[in-house]
Amino acid sequence: MSNVEEIRSYLSNIQPGKMVKLQAGKGDYDYWVFRDYGKYGVAVEIDPDIQVNERFSSAVFQTRFIVTNEGEKNFLCLTSGNEEFRYEFASICSILVDPGSDGEDRKHLLNNPVEWWSSYKQLIGNKAVSKEPYSILGELTALLWLYNINTSTVWSGHLQATVDIESNIGMYEVKSTTLRTDNIIQISNQFQLNAARNQFLIFCRFEKAEDGKSINETVDLLDKAGYPKAKLEQALINQGFEKNSLSREEKYRLYEMKSYPIDEKFPLINFREAVPNEFLDHIVKIMYSIDLKGIESEDIDLAFLA
Repeated sequence: MSNVEEIRSYLSNIQPGKMVKLQAGKGDYDYWVFRDYGKYGVAVEIDPDIQVNERFSSAVFQTRFIVTNEGEKNFLCLTSGNEEFRYEFASICSILVDPGSDGEDRKHLLNNPVEWWSSYKQLIGNKAVSKEPYSILGELTALLWLYNINTSTVWSGHLQATVDIESNIGMYEVKSTTLRTDNIIQISNQFQLNAARNQFLIFCRFEKAEDGKSINETVDLLDKAGYPKAKLEQALINQGFEKNSLSREEKYRLYEMKSYPIDEKFPLINFREAVPNEFLDHIVKIMYSIDLKGIESEDIDLAFLA
């Protein structure tokens, strides 16, 4: 029986809370098939000092300490909770556990698990619409600046709200870029910016740099400022930025941050004026781009990051 057939068989029949030890190929290349409550997958033992926590679509790739009849061990696990695609997911699991020629694939996996994960995403076609790390960093940086001014400030974008940040003194949409000269932002719907409410657009320009700040470092700054860390962590998880995720360690230097008041001078498309009355029931969303060059703004002093 091939690895993939064996995995499919066990995933179909194993009881929740159980782990079964199997062997891939010739030699000492053990792996485990398991089913937990709400998820299933495979695992291989890995160095206790290695920590991984990545997510893509319905798949989770993470290290977990699990107690077996051989004692507590650190396992590299590939899991999913989507039962509809269990048969197809087993094929990906079989690639993970396959030791390859002379065990080379297993050695590579255990030495470079994140590299394997990157290849996995390319294999299934990474069409995710998840935000870039610098985009999340922009929202967290704006949150830090605003929270230092007013502690009623909350991060709301991850809740699918119409704006990214809210407080009792205003609403804020955050846009970020890593392009040095580009000032163009994308407006994803007609409700994102509204001159009728006290709203501002915060524009952040980053560049990738080792002396910059990461998502994790900015979370720590917010924690020190008094913002509830548990809420930050849950919001990051909701957007695919799990704890120990490599993307949370990527560093970017912020070299420009501006605030634009959304008022009658700011270029907006009025949905009801742009869409004829007879089409209002059929045209439900307008997406457009705005060049911020020349629009009234205020430079934000970056000293709050020091």
